Amino acid sequence: MANLFECDFPFSYSAYLSTISVFGSVLLWAVMARVTPSNAFFRTCLAASSTAAMVKTKLAYLEYLDRAASDPSPKAPDENADSVLNYSYH
Repeated sequence: MANLFECDFPFSYSAYLSTISVFGSVLLWAVMARVTPSNAFFRTCLAASSTAAMVKTKLAYLEYLDRAASDPSPKAPDENADSVLNYSYH
């Protein structure tokens, strides 16, 4: 049987991140149910808005990954840029 961590398509990474995402959503909704008042309309609005925010964030992340994967030649960081990534420790 092939090891999922050694395949060309990182299915295991996708499955892991989607599982973490679902568990995080459920955990957030469980906490919100405990700390919000028991007004059904308020809870519905809060759940809908948090769902919309999570979907927007996840779609933005997927678009970022798609752009990163489709760029065949990522550019090296500029040596003169003031960036934490380019900082060399002396």
